[in-house]
Amino acid sequence: MTNDQPQPPQPQPGEYARVSDLAQLTSGSKVIFAARYNEIANEYFAMTAQASGKPEGVLFTSVAGSDGETLPAEITDAEDTFYWTVDVNGGSYTFTNTNGDVLGYTSSTNFANGGDNTAWSITYQTSEEGAMVPNYSGFVVNNVNVEVRAIALNSNHNFGPYHVQNMDGEGYNFFLDMFATTGGGTMTCGTPVFTPAGGLYYTTQEVTITCSTADATIYYTVDGTDPDESSAVYSEPITVAENMTIKAIAMKEGYENSALATAVYTITAGVVTIFEQDWEGDMNGWTFVTVEGSKPWNISQYQGNHYAYANGYNGGANEQWCISPAFSLNVYGNVSLNFRNAKNYNGPDMQLFLDRDRKSVV
Repeated sequence: MTNDQPQPPQPQPGEYARVSDLAQLTSGSKVIFAARYNEIANEYFAMTAQASGKPEGVLFTSVAGSDGETLPAEITDAEDTFYWTVDVNGGSYTFTNTNGDVLGYTSSTNFANGGDNTAWSITYQTSEEGAMVPNYSGFVVNNVNVEVRAIALNSNHNFGPYHVQNMDGEGYNFFLDMFATTGGGTMTCGTPVFTPAGGLYYTTQEVTITCSTADATIYYTVDGTDPDESSAVYSEPITVAENMTIKAIAMKEGYENSALATAVYTITAGVVTIFEQDWEGDMNGWTFVTVEGSKPWNISQYQGNHYAYANGYNGGANEQWCISPAFSLNVYGNVSLNFRNAKNYNGPDMQLFLDRDRKSVV
């Protein structure tokens, strides 16, 4: 007989066992979050490893065995869909999925990939009587920088970083279970992200490259070849003044390399016509709207010159609108608006209004 303390059950290789002690989570462990939703002790929703939005929960029933409570085959056979690789730094934890995306938080009730708030704390607590699963002990996972946000399952069976003011309510379960392997996992660097994204532009672009993995080194090329450790190291925005393909990869010691990221930029210099209407054919998205009166806009022509006109002569109060279609100016610089107009007889001048949000004329 000995005085040794009993040890938590340890999963076999490839097996996920229910965590009963935070000491079971070490850097490299693979963890799957789960949440109870009723009084049945072995029914859970597993959180998919989605680093943005509100990941859906997938219902499963755990398996009891000699190594404790474990995950069923329908979850472990699709483990890439569910697991996060853990990195432990003192009392904080970061979680990275198989794509290299890091679970983070910015605002609202959605997760965010990477950013400044990717560290989470874990404490063991017990729910109140009014919670979704009353008087249940589980792990509460709070964001370190935004402590009022914690991972929870809602009544629609979606996980998210919900406000802890809901912790005692029946619509949420903040008291999570975790199923984990013991070490052996290797984290993957986040895939580099280009800003602005590749596409067609009409002015020179300054392209930045970021990676959600802290302290990762980004290597890139601009000649179409795949980057490696001998390629240029990204340190400042890349000036794209002509057609260019940028490829990037992120690396960090102890991590798997990221997936290869590629962005193709097409730069068209000079004057570009964004939109033009000559009134010689279709309306091309223009609309005529009567606010007041009975003298609407019309289309006509004089000596081959086509035009739209509004004639309020002898018509009393008359307010007519000629509205263009919406178009985006996001990729253009030095935009100008030109049009020809003429006025006959006395009366109020034509007015021009610009709507910037495509919702209401201002």
